[in-house]
Amino acid sequence: MKRKRLYYRSAAILLSCFSGTFLLMPLAGRFSQENARAVLACVGTLFWITGIGGYTLLLLAHRAERRMGGKDEGTKRTEIFPGKTLALILDLVFTVGVVILILWSGKLSMQRYGAYVVLFVTTMAFHMRLLLGARPDRGRKCSRGGMKNDRGGKKGAR
Repeated sequence: MKRKRLYYRSAAILLSCFSGTFLLMPLAGRFSQENARAVLACVGTLFWITGIGGYTLLLLAHRAERRMGGKDEGTKRTEIFPGKTLALILDLVFTVGVVILILWSGKLSMQRYGAYVVLFVTTMAFHMRLLLGARPDRGRKCSRGGMKNDRGGKKGAR
C-alpha cells in the first residue's frame, strides 16, 4: 500500500515536471547559437527522463492497484470537489486546450510563448486526469451486475 502511494506521488511529480518542460523550451532562443544547443539538450533530456519515468511509475502504480484488488479501504479520501466534477473540469480544460492549439497552429500571428503555456496547461490536465482515473476508491462492478458498495454488497441492497 505504501509502495502504491509512493508510485502515485512520484508519478505526479515527474509528470508535472514533464509538463513544465514545455515552459522551458523557448529559453533556448534567448541564448547564443553555441549555448542554445546545450540548453536544448538539457531541456530535451529532462523532457524524456521525466516523461518515461512518470509513465513508468504510473504503470507500476496501476499494476500494484490491480494486485491489491481494491483491498485498500484505508485510503478513502475526502475531496474538495467530488471526483466526477474534477474529472469533468480536467476533461474540459484538456479539450479546450487541444482546440486552441489546433486553431493557433494555422495562424502566423500566434504568440510563440502563449502556445507553450497552452501546451503546458493541456498536458498538465491530461496527466492529472490520468492520475485521477487511477483512484482506488472507484466503484467496482459486481459479478451479478450493478455496483458494489464499500462493504462488498450491492448498492441499494440491505
